[in-house]
Amino acid sequence: MIIEEETAREEKTKKLIAEYTLKFIDQPHFEIKFEKMNISFDPRNIVPIEDKGTVYPNIRVTDKWGILTVENGALMSPNWDKISISNPTQTTDKKISGDGWTLELSNGYTIEKDQTSGNYKLKKPVK
Repeated sequence: MIIEEETAREEKTKKLIAEYTLKFIDQPHFEIKFEKMNISFDPRNIVPIEDKGTVYPNIRVTDKWGILTVENGALMSPNWDKISISNPTQTTDKKISGDGWTLELSNGYTIEKDQTSGNYKLKKPVK
């Protein structure tokens, strides 16, 4: 009985890691570099992905660029200098959102899409 439960849990975890790897590494995604971040998250449900970092299903990041609220997973880099989320699906002037996340941008910040990779990134205000 215990072996069956453990096997089922392991299969579920492997499937989750495969989904997250596809979503935040293999497919085009949105990478946000930290400047002066402050983070809050639920430590009970994090999922490590080998040397790629850790997925936080629920995380909130505040930084110079604004506020990122995630409710459907985000990949934190191993050295905590950036976070990856799925590409945006809706964009207004200050509010950008995607699959389970919302980004409220600070003044002057914009996002841009890399035409080669399909990845998005933040663009700092020009001084």
